Amino acid sequence: MTIEKKKNKSIFTRTFSAPINKVFDAYTKRELFEQWFHPQDASVTVYDFNATKGGNAFYAIQAPQMTSYTIAEYLQVDA
Repeated sequence: MTIEKKKNKSIFTRTFSAPINKVFDAYTKRELFEQWFHPQDASVTVYDFNATKGGNAFYAIQAPQMTSYTIAEYLQVDA
């Protein structure tokens, strides 16, 4: 995974060994996102999830040591 910081933005790039349509669905379908988007020994609670241009996602990742909250805005979503 690579991380690029620009002003108040962070751009994460990651390569998956999977068909592109499955990766796209895993990021844009709430029920799939909830299954995998957390570290091992942690869980995710999704409060809001609208993976469309201009939509938002609000979720918490709960781990034994801490809880991390994220609010994300989807600036562009291309299939």
